[in-house]
Parts: sequence; C-alpha cells; structure tokens
Amino acid sequence: YLFRLFMQELKTTPKKYLTDKRLLCAQNMILLGNSPTKVFAECGWNDYTSFYRSYVKYFNHTPSQEINDKNYAYHKHNLRVELRELGKLLRIDNLYRE
Repeated sequence: YLFRLFMQELKTTPKKYLTDKRLLCAQNMILLGNSPTKVFAECGWNDYTSFYRSYVKYFNHTPSQEINDKNYAYHKHNLRVELRELGKLLRIDNLYRE
C-alpha cells in the first residue's frame, strides 16, 4: 500500500528517490570542498565504485569534475538551504536502516 502511494505521489520508487537524494547530498558536499573519496561513505554507499557509477549516471560527469565546475560560486551560494533539507531526509533514511 505505501509503495503504491509513494509511486502515485512522487512518480518514482522509494529506492530511486533516496538514491537521488543521496547523490544530491554527495554533490553538495563535494562542492563545499569535501573529497569524493570521503563523501561516498558519509552519503550511504558501501564502496566507492558503486558510488562513482551512480554519480556519473545521474550527473553525466565524475565527482572530481564537480570541483572544477564553472558555476562553483553559484552552487555554493545555494547549498545551505539544500543541505538543511537533505539532512532531514537522511535522518528519515537512517530510521529505515535500523
């Protein structure tokens, strides 16, 4: 029942939704200057390889290319609000893992 309701409202699966949010969290952390090799574990991946593949598939560039993004200043300006919201989602995600 909950799965169907989730799909009906958000037009995506719960797993994809959480993966997308984790990827956005990783992107934001990288833009704030964190190393991609440290970010992957903090955002819930067990190994760097699967994180890297998911990142490239979602953003069409590597995590290290994110650091050289031409719009770095623009992204950094908008990160605080996004990180606050992502933090709430990650806390919810951690409840499901227990």
